[in-house]
Amino acid sequence: MTRASFDAQRGPQGALLVGDPDEVVEKIIRHSKALGGISRITFMMNPASLSHVKLMRATELIGKRVAPALREKLGGNDGKGWLMSENSNLLPTGRSSA
Repeated sequence: MTRASFDAQRGPQGALLVGDPDEVVEKIIRHSKALGGISRITFMMNPASLSHVKLMRATELIGKRVAPALREKLGGNDGKGWLMSENSNLLPTGRSSA
């Protein structure tokens, strides 16, 4: 991926979820609205390019800031909210990860 492509994909309309927790939440909500709702988000990080400390901090921010904000702002498809599944997907409650 070129730098220009990376910058485009991390921008407001791009596919990459890069930024602080508030930016990530806003982007997920924007994509959800554009797609008519989403049922899953998978976060992928590259352990080859990030230190363990940075990976753990990013995971902590997803769990403590991003997931709660999405539960509050989006709720689940059944109106009960979102859960973190065992494979780190955000799932609306009442749905299986299978």
